[in-house]
Amino acid sequence: WQIIRPDVNILNPPRKPRMGLWWKPELLHLVPRYFMLLHHLLYEDSKDGPLSSLREGVASGDLSLAECLTLMVQLMVNMTSANALCSLLFRLASEKEAAQKALRDTATYGEAFIQEVLRLDAPLQRNPRRCVKQPVAKGKTLQDGPKEGSQVLLFLGAANMDPTVFSQPEEFRLDREEQPLLTFGSGMHYCLGSNLVKLEMRMVLDHLTKFKSIA
Repeated sequence: WQIIRPDVNILNPPRKPRMGLWWKPELLHLVPRYFMLLHHLLYEDSKDGPLSSLREGVASGDLSLAECLTLMVQLMVNMTSANALCSLLFRLASEKEAAQKALRDTATYGEAFIQEVLRLDAPLQRNPRRCVKQPVAKGKTLQDGPKEGSQVLLFLGAANMDPTVFSQPEEFRLDREEQPLLTFGSGMHYCLGSNLVKLEMRMVLDHLTKFKSIA
């Protein structure tokens, strides 16, 4: 049971609207079977790749089996990938001119299109953090900011709309000068799966170019 997400409390049902397992309690009995299938996949796949690295992590003791299986879930069915792919399709449908360029010439415009989707529609819009020390900006301590130990909620999507960094930030443009995004965080908290999400988006974009009715 240590594998089940910590935000699910089986003994004390949360108030409605219920999420996760409480939303679909009839699926609870399938959880052990699901993780047994992942366990089988982990040790039956002899190919080189992410799974072999995870096996080595468990064998060396750097990862517990529970951590390894949970990581497999995150890699396969995490909400970041789902949100990013849905946003990609939404922008392909709504940004007609930019979409036509990206689909007709992915080599030139594909990466810029994906970058704009990730900027305007960050898959994870907000992220909770705890301040380990009082924040400092431009060398000065923020006296009126959060204190050491405070819980803060970072709005990543809002940071990507900063007009001091992006001119006309509300517009979807393929000609922007490349700027660092906070879509996947930064520093030691940078999302380890960011390259996987970008690869999935590029694969979807490349696949759609095969349909003449779209491209």
